Amino acid sequence: MKNRTIPFHIPYISGKEISNLTELVNGRSFKPDGSFSKNCEMKIASQLETAAESCLLTSSGTHALEMAALLLDIGQGDEIIIPAYTHYSTANAFLLRGAAVVCVDIDPVTLNIDPEKAAAAVTKNTRAVVPVHYGGVSCDMGQLQLIAEKYGLDIIEDAALSFGSTFAGKKLGTIGTIGCLSFHSAKILTSGGEGGAILLNRKSLRKKAEIIREMGTDRADFFRNTIPEYTWQGIGSSYLMNELSAAFLSAQLDTTGQIIEKRRMLWNLYHEKLAPLAKEGLIKRTVNPDYSKHNAHIYFIRTPKLKALSQHLRNKGIETATHYKVLPDTPFGKNNTNIMTPEPTINAAAVSKTMLRLPLYPDLTPGSVESICREIANYFKFSLQGNHK
Repeated sequence: MKNRTIPFHIPYISGKEISNLTELVNGRSFKPDGSFSKNCEMKIASQLETAAESCLLTSSGTHALEMAALLLDIGQGDEIIIPAYTHYSTANAFLLRGAAVVCVDIDPVTLNIDPEKAAAAVTKNTRAVVPVHYGGVSCDMGQLQLIAEKYGLDIIEDAALSFGSTFAGKKLGTIGTIGCLSFHSAKILTSGGEGGAILLNRKSLRKKAEIIREMGTDRADFFRNTIPEYTWQGIGSSYLMNELSAAFLSAQLDTTGQIIEKRRMLWNLYHEKLAPLAKEGLIKRTVNPDYSKHNAHIYFIRTPKLKALSQHLRNKGIETATHYKVLPDTPFGKNNTNIMTPEPTINAAAVSKTMLRLPLYPDLTPGSVESICREIANYFKFSLQGNHK
């Protein structure tokens, strides 16, 4: 096998993107929040089984999180509970408002926030908890909702990795006060680069969200012809997705079901082929609890032989990737007093040192998955018997 024969990731292309972009260019209709944006918002709302008016496109998943902080008036003196193992954007959104982020440990099985640790971290200053549905696998939202109700907290779902996944049959991003989605090129659907959406699961937030997204103005009302002119109403920024990205995303949204079905097939194949290695204790596999129906965003394995295994696979032309560093252990995390860790994040640290993500995307073939699994087995000098039918 030659080097680089199996890339770690190839962004999905539906085949309809060019026609949408051509239509947009020929019509010279580049105004943000235009027809393609509205079309995307309706499709997202329909697919997530939520109200159409609850969805607004954003320029990125990061900006959706920043909007959430602004919408809930989070600021100095507030504390936000997040998992210690997450993307830096999860923390940055609240640090930018002057709030403190309280990093708690994760469940070592799902890699999601540990509800017990989250509950123990609540103080009189806590405003919200931010569950991150790692790899498209749902957090235990039932337990987190009980905690939020007990202490009067908001839940801001970081659903950047979990478009289409569910908790107990309910789509992720629609359960908390606010949901934040990402359509970055590394996600299962993409708007051609950066892109996201915010889900407003409390109806009273819609008006304020439109103002924040339009640089603090009531321009959305102006374009609806409900006011004669628009003016400055409050703090905001330019969080609108551009119409080119929306045209690209609209094409992708037409094939969501097929994309997730293909990814789940590959996820299941990994799970089946790697089961013997897990049984022997050579690796740990991705786990999906009964309450979760995942979108197969990520398939990972865990092994203390992380570096040597990844090098072996690289030598065989298979690209893999690790993932996050534990937030409090980063250079910035160690030196910022607004990044708090009430208890050691032992599980997060262990995951960061042992977790390896395997290639998973719609263009990956079952044969490639089998080759990857065989090479993992070869590294451990373990024989995988039988072939996928």
